[in-house]
Order: sequence, then structure tokens, then C-alpha cells
Amino acid sequence: MKPIDPSDRKIANIHSAPFQPFVYPDGTALGDSVLQLDEGAALGTGFHVYRMPAGMTTRGHRHNGH
Repeated sequence: MKPIDPSDRKIANIHSAPFQPFVYPDGTALGDSVLQLDEGAALGTGFHVYRMPAGMTTRGHRHNGH
């Protein structure tokens, strides 16, 4: 595996970082949120941390990229 350059690293505290509400393409918001770490990608794509409230289940979807 190729070493990661320090300038490519991003450190985030998931307890204090500002998560953004996740809004589905059809405009639906269910209370889930995203901490977007890959700033060059659209919200919820690329590298991110996804948070769901207790008891929530996800809608059916596909993962088409990394």
C-alpha cells in the first residue's frame, strides 16, 4: 500500500465536528447527518462519516463509487 502523505490527512473529532443534515435527492430529510471529510465531493459521497439517530433504518440504495 502506498504511504499517505501528511498533507492528505484530515483529522476530525466526531464528537464536536459540525455534522450537516443529510437531505436525499428527492428532498426528504430523516434526521440523519454527514460529516463530509472529502471536501472535493458532494455531501454524502467520497469519504465521510454518516450518523443515524437511534432506531433509524436506511432506505434502499447503491454504492457506485469508492
